[in-house]
Amino acid sequence: PSDSAQVRLDLSACLCYFLLQRGLGVRQLREFNLALLGKWCWRMLVDREGLWFRVLAARYGVESGRLRDGGRRGSSW
Repeated sequence: PSDSAQVRLDLSACLCYFLLQRGLGVRQLREFNLALLGKWCWRMLVDREGLWFRVLAARYGVESGRLRDGGRRGSSW
């Protein structure tokens, strides 16, 4: 392989080894999940034209400018 391909292989091997030994570094999983949920809630409030809001609006419906609680029964796929 070329030098650049060898460097990529070496870097990916180092990264894989590091992830297997140390993990992703997320130690406080509950706090991390709550922060991520907060980020998505904020994004849905600010960006009403975004993909995620449109997906949830199609799934659950919108009532008075907010997503409805509950929604249709069963899978929409």
